[in-house]
Amino acid sequence: FELRRLALTATDVTWPGRRAMGLEGHAEAADGGTATLKGSLHPATLTTDARLAFEGVDVTRARGYIPASTPLTIEGGRAQGTVRLRHARAAGVRLDAEGAIHDLALTLTAGPVVRVVDDRATFAVENLLVKDRAIAVDAAVIEGSPRVGRGVDLAPPFDLHAALARFSWPTGPAADLTLTARPGGGRVEVQGTFAPATRSI
Repeated sequence: FELRRLALTATDVTWPGRRAMGLEGHAEAADGGTATLKGSLHPATLTTDARLAFEGVDVTRARGYIPASTPLTIEGGRAQGTVRLRHARAAGVRLDAEGAIHDLALTLTAGPVVRVVDDRATFAVENLLVKDRAIAVDAAVIEGSPRVGRGVDLAPPFDLHAALARFSWPTGPAADLTLTARPGGGRVEVQGTFAPATRSI
């Protein structure tokens, strides 16, 4: 990211750390995205409780984190939302997030090239836990009204709901998967499980 402005303020700082200090931050990217941070951090224990709000973030920046072999290209979109992060040594890192991506555009290249565009797709992640090199998520949900097609010929939008529940990696029980689509006034629903350890669906 190329930043136009970055400010970070810490208040009530002690060292050695005797209590949590307050944190406030603000960042503006050169392309117009903004982010605001507010929370607390204990210098001695690293116990953290912080909330990050962002708006107008260019989601094409995620391309650098997607393996080249992935048959997916992010063509456009701007994200807004909030992320709450909590950390304690005994409990690990916990994260909750919700937001929306406006003017999302994707290209899928597994087989014939397919374009997917969505004026507004929403996302939510509930209780993502990272601890002892393991990841667990209580729930992750994506909803939108995508249009799918090839080139400039896109089908009418349809409602889409995708959810993943009780996911854990690299071990643990199979997670629940739900996919519901309503194309052309109809309804298609798929339910199943995903086992990360064996990569089986």
